[in-house]
Parts: sequence; structure tokens; C-alpha cells
Amino acid sequence: MNSVRSPKRDCAPRGGAERIDHVSISTVWNANVKGVERNDVEDDLDPIFLAPAYDMGEACRYLHVPYNTLYGWFQGDENHRAVLQLAAEPAFISFVGLLEAHVISSLRNHVPMQRIRRAVEYLETTMSIGHPLVSQNFRTNGIDLFIECGLADGKSLVNISRHGQTALREIVELYLSRIEYGKFGFAESFFPFTQSERESDPKIIVINPHLGFGRPVIRKTGIRASAIAERFKGGEGIRSLAEDFGRKIEEIEAAIRSELDIEIAA
Repeated sequence: MNSVRSPKRDCAPRGGAERIDHVSISTVWNANVKGVERNDVEDDLDPIFLAPAYDMGEACRYLHVPYNTLYGWFQGDENHRAVLQLAAEPAFISFVGLLEAHVISSLRNHVPMQRIRRAVEYLETTMSIGHPLVSQNFRTNGIDLFIECGLADGKSLVNISRHGQTALREIVELYLSRIEYGKFGFAESFFPFTQSERESDPKIIVINPHLGFGRPVIRKTGIRASAIAERFKGGEGIRSLAEDFGRKIEEIEAAIRSELDIEIAA
């Protein structure tokens, strides 16, 4: 019997609006990212990457983030400014926005959102680049700064243990490992998590604006995950679907998990 389990969905913590000491953070940045090439990514982006593509419900499903949490990141509330920008009203997200939310979600249970917001703003200013979280420069040079900014206590960097810093970096790197970069060092493909055990989750399902209208497909095929999920909901078994689509059982399971938040058995 094959079971399919979706990743756990937790509520994001709430934090206050601490101020980052830019002098202290600049020291970290200069030490870690000297020589980073600075350019405006948006000038080189295919417009499809910034076009409205996903409604809030779809994005929550792909990212495994609660609706209210994701809505707050893009819309803010009476006490907090938005962290990310919508592609269009009322609540449509671009591929870029989807990936930015994916990166932010890596620390949402570890760092208050107010600090993450300020860290993102500082990255944009320091790197002189639009959407730094989905730039390859961020993966190679900006992770430590992102973590340090997020942990700033208002006067200096929090004296977090080396083990704690390493653990947080590993979490961010795990999430960034689900992104592949293309031309100009910008995110091109996204492999959403489809298992609770994220460290061992294979990259089976991919989201790319140029594939399947930007919806999840099985990697190296044009098979949309939604087509498989709909037939599964209609009563077809996993083994039958695998035979019909000519794919492995684990690919069929991953496709169903990417679209449905239920536990299933073949």
C-alpha cells in the first residue's frame, strides 16, 4: 500500500519591529560579499517571471504555508507593512513572488517577520539588485547577511552560538537547493517540497513559467500534476495512473501531493 503525505503546515510566529544597526550589518556584508557583481535583475528578466500567475490559494498549496500567513506577507495588516509585492490586485502573485515567499518561509518559524522584512530591505539596498532572494548572488554571497540581519537586536548582532548560525544557514540552503538558476543568474525553475521529510525529498515536480503555463509538472515531461490529481480524485488508483501516464509510482505520488493536501493510499 502506497501512502502519500503532504508536508506539515504550521502557523508563523509574530514579532516586533526591531531596528537593524546598519553599521554592524555593513561590517558583515563587506566581509562576506566583497566583489559581488551588482546589476538590476529586472532589466534582464523575461516579463513572464513578473507577471501575475498564481492566486493566493494556489501559492499556499505549492509552498505549504497557511493562507493567512502568506496573505500577510503580501498584503500586510494594520500593524505591519507587507514584506513582498503582489503582481496584481486583488491577490495575484508572480513566479518571482512565489519563490521569494518560499525563501522567506525557510525562517518563518525561527526569526520574527519584522526582522526578516528589514533584512530583505537591507539586501535590496546593499546588493543594489531587485529581488535579491531569488538571485544566484544571494545563494553564493548573501545567506549569512540575511541571517545576521534577521537576528539583529537593534544595536549589534545577536550573540547566537556557532551551532545556531550553522543550523539556520542549513535551513535556508535546503530551501534554496529547490531553486535552479538560468540566464543572468536569476531563478528559473522551482522544485516545491512534496514530502514532510524535506531533506530527502527528491526533485520530481517542477514549476517554471515556460512549462505547463507555470503550473507544477513532472520534471522532464509536459505532464501537469493537476491532471493526475484530478483523475486520482475521480477514483483512479496510483498504479493505474502510473501505467497510463508511463511514469514511476513515486512521480505519480509526488504529483498528487503537490496538488492535494490529503493522505492517500493506492
